[in-house]
Amino acid sequence: MTREEFEKILAEKECETVEFKTSLAEEEEAIQSMIAFTNTGGGRVFFGVKNDGEVVGVDIGNNTLENLANNIKRYTYPSLVSYTEDFDYDGKKVLIAEVPRDVPPLMGVYLYCSRELYPQPEVNTSNMQAYRRVGRTNQKVDFMNLRAPQPFDPNVILSLDGAGCTMGMFFPKQFSAYVRNAGPGTAFNISFRVKHTIYKLEGGFRGIDLPVNEPPRRIEFATTTDSPDPDKDPGQQIPPAHLVATYGDEKGFKWESVRELVPQSSDSGKTDFC
Repeated sequence: MTREEFEKILAEKECETVEFKTSLAEEEEAIQSMIAFTNTGGGRVFFGVKNDGEVVGVDIGNNTLENLANNIKRYTYPSLVSYTEDFDYDGKKVLIAEVPRDVPPLMGVYLYCSRELYPQPEVNTSNMQAYRRVGRTNQKVDFMNLRAPQPFDPNVILSLDGAGCTMGMFFPKQFSAYVRNAGPGTAFNISFRVKHTIYKLEGGFRGIDLPVNEPPRRIEFATTTDSPDPDKDPGQQIPPAHLVATYGDEKGFKWESVRELVPQSSDSGKTDFC
């Protein structure tokens, strides 16, 4: 970077593609800015520059660039592609970290993780946050809304088999369901549960991989807790419940598919699912 280019950036202040950081102690916020940059249009972080454009410089040791690069890898998913250089301005060192825009889309969205990612075998998205750059600020966004569909995304579809169910009045004693993957990517390590405050689930299967467009697989479930007795408590409300399939994609993201279990009284006095 030339002196003229740098002074132009200082004069224009922070913007959608530029962030100033006074010191390397602000590394966490800087990496969040890098996430926002790559999710938007790319950009650069300048360490050693105050918000008003005053150059104060930073101390750059033998391992400074290496440590910054390693931390970018540890706390971003997937690991950001970044370019670092140091620049001398009137005897003061400025460290520049640049990230390009994600074009063509390699992941669709990049995330900052509040905990060190590597060498963890799986990615826990509950500790992650996506950002995008709006003007001079980083805005938190739902990463699933920010990213475009990717060719490795799975799409597990759950359907209930009401004909094969023996129902209680408020919740099934047992029921069947079908699961299929509408793709386009493979669903890895699928497991199932009934999401409810009272009832627990037995049966089904877990730990299987389901490629796209395979025939639907039938699964059997049974609850381990008896349903309430409507004769003893006729005012009892029908409790809501959901069948949840949890699975991963080839990049390690965790996904969920949910099907609501809605018990309804039929003409025969029994309960069916819709």
